[in-house]
Amino acid sequence: EGLKDSTSIVFSIIAVNDAPEFTAELPTLSFLEDDSLTYDSKNWFAYANDTDHPDSALFFSVLLSRYLEVKPVGDAVRFLAPVNWSGRDTLELEVSDGELSDTSFFFIDVKPVNDAPVFVNFPDSVFFYHDTSLTMVMGDLVEDVDSPMSSMTWDFSFTSDSIEYVFNKETTELILTAPGFSGFAFMTCKVTD
Repeated sequence: EGLKDSTSIVFSIIAVNDAPEFTAELPTLSFLEDDSLTYDSKNWFAYANDTDHPDSALFFSVLLSRYLEVKPVGDAVRFLAPVNWSGRDTLELEVSDGELSDTSFFFIDVKPVNDAPVFVNFPDSVFFYHDTSLTMVMGDLVEDVDSPMSSMTWDFSFTSDSIEYVFNKETTELILTAPGFSGFAFMTCKVTD
């Protein structure tokens, strides 16, 4: 009676890798059209947590982007938009400890900028007889990705006072005449959006 026995046992508790997780909403980033943004990946540490690993052991990868080109640059990520594109893109970001991961979404706003009108296919020279006229459709010689031709302001100047012109802003037709004049003259055309 009253006999006892006791023993000790050693328990080994094996650590299990817990996945990193995003703990806060990721910030919306932005940059201007026709530009790029280089974003340091370390900035995302504030939005993720891993109970098993220090921040320096975590890796961030952009998995999905609809419009933007994404390029890793050292410890940063460079975002590039297509030429003349502006708008919002939704991107998927992964945080990983090398084994387990979590994903979250964030936005990048590419803000529009006003692009200048550009002359295209503008002839080096034209000729017409002094007793006739020349019609040029200026809207066919200019491109502007942001503004319609109807909003353009046009300015014409000539090296000879003998050149006369009529400009129709609606059709962008420029009608040139040179009554009683023959020779060479230069025209300077300026278009502003």
